[in-house]
Amino acid sequence: MFVLFCLWLILGSISWIIGTGVLQRTHAVSIARFGDRTILALWLGITLLGISLLATSLLLPLSPLVGGVVALLLILAALQNKNTRQELYKLPTHLSLKRILIYSIIGVIIALFNAQPVTAYDTGLYHFPVIQWLSEHGTVFGLALLSYTFGYPSSWLALATPFNLPTIGTHLAATTGGFALILCLAQGIIALERIWRKNHQFVDYFLLISTLICLPIYIWFSLPISPSPDVPLLGLSILVPWLILLLSQAPKPPQKTVIDASLIVLILAAAGLTIKLTGMVLFLTSFVFYLFFNTFSLKRLFTGIITSLILLFPMFSYGLITSGCPLYPAPLFCVNVFPWSVGTETARQSAKVIQNCARWLCPPDQPPDAEPWDWVIPWLIDQRQATFLILCSLVFLYLLYRLWQQDKIFINGQKYIISLGSLGTLYMLYGSPSLRIGLGYLFIIPAFSLALAFEHRKPVKAFSFLIIVLTTNLWLGVSSTLVLVFVSTLILTLVAYVFSPKISDKFYWIMFLILVSIVQIRMIPTYFAGFNWILPPPLPTLPSEQLITETVNDVEYTTMNPNYLWEREIGFWSTPDQCWATPLPCSPFLTHDDIRLRDPEQGIRGGFIRNEQI
Repeated sequence: MFVLFCLWLILGSISWIIGTGVLQRTHAVSIARFGDRTILALWLGITLLGISLLATSLLLPLSPLVGGVVALLLILAALQNKNTRQELYKLPTHLSLKRILIYSIIGVIIALFNAQPVTAYDTGLYHFPVIQWLSEHGTVFGLALLSYTFGYPSSWLALATPFNLPTIGTHLAATTGGFALILCLAQGIIALERIWRKNHQFVDYFLLISTLICLPIYIWFSLPISPSPDVPLLGLSILVPWLILLLSQAPKPPQKTVIDASLIVLILAAAGLTIKLTGMVLFLTSFVFYLFFNTFSLKRLFTGIITSLILLFPMFSYGLITSGCPLYPAPLFCVNVFPWSVGTETARQSAKVIQNCARWLCPPDQPPDAEPWDWVIPWLIDQRQATFLILCSLVFLYLLYRLWQQDKIFINGQKYIISLGSLGTLYMLYGSPSLRIGLGYLFIIPAFSLALAFEHRKPVKAFSFLIIVLTTNLWLGVSSTLVLVFVSTLILTLVAYVFSPKISDKFYWIMFLILVSIVQIRMIPTYFAGFNWILPPPLPTLPSEQLITETVNDVEYTTMNPNYLWEREIGFWSTPDQCWATPLPCSPFLTHDDIRLRDPEQGIRGGFIRNEQI
């Protein structure tokens, strides 16, 4: 716990300096509140550091030393700007002993939560194996040939790589996940503080409601206790629409320049896409917002394209080098002539595996005679939270349409928010219909609509109890806890609706915090496997009897022993497709059965190619 807390302080300081430099260079004077600038600076800094590390991995292994040098160079670049240094000097004037104490306590609590065993399935499947490859060898040609999951590009995994320190690297696998959780919580706390003191804006309602809907779900998934890219992408999925609303309602800059605060939206959205490809709709919406923020021009279009290409170049390059596909696992633009390419058809099958896992659960429980749409009904029943949010979105879209027709409510920027929520939900339903992946789009329309209700003091805000609390707790099976939550929520909804004019907003927020926390508190015995005061426990390791060595041509690798009696163990999934921290090279199963070393003199660092023609 103590080590995590110290690492977060270092990571936060680095990110804040880098991000503040970006805020100054984009002339983001319309973002004036200290809390807003701090959160944006932290997100900008941490995501740009991840992109820079992914770019560095194309040339060098991401050792702790290399990671430190990259961070130092970015800090020096930020401090070149005089205004950046002046803003840093003003930091002590915004801090108080009380605020420092409160956030330190929150940080310690999160550190205790994060210092638990890593149980995320994907961490054993590919998160940590990819971190090992980046740490020891950098970006490796044809790595996706060894295992198709190793080709997924993610700047967030590159960010986690320098923390793979000698001897204690597996203890620190959840460092970046905990930092993302802190940022997500901090944005909600800042919004709550403003609302509580009644010096808030409309966007603060949106930010707080989004946090209340989304964070309890990811905490229940235990995703922050991992290097999972889903956590930072969710944070950006909350932050980017919030920033769109904030900038849309702020006065437009008098000078029509292409470098303004709207560029920050594009930078953050592009960073989200480099973290995970499910951020595609977030990026495209932000790109359109940037183009038309002030006045469309060819210069603005050119600037947006160049900025996007610079930020996305490391991701495209990683995909091309590891799999031959710049948007892997999407089969678009795969270059089949590369000898290390997995091939368009294999990429398509990899994407299909992800899609079927989301539709039919993982491993896919798809009937052999299933029709294309047979998954829908079982999915609607199993993914209760996603179904509930989709239904809420449809109802709110109808209500918003009626209000717009009557010219009763119109918020600048709302067209982008509605488009982002609608298109993102459709994109998720087609590509990978999973709550874990789609939550970053599913919450947007309900959160925006409830924020409108609170801003205009509509009686419909009483139903926010049902929407927020049920979303965060619908995963529960029939139990006394579910009955308690449901009955309490129903009673509060009725009381709030009947006595809406007489109930203060503070009552709502107190009840929200209690109701969305009941299950989280109830799950504490499950979360905590002990208090790890110094270091988190290491990642699971597979005993030697569970592993065997296989050889294909001149490639020797470790894989899972098919003769071992595999069973589910306490603490993590012990299944034959997770390498966890097994020394390289390890693969649960080869993407192609006939591979060989690309350069035998370099060994596995030189990468892999296919023997046969694609």
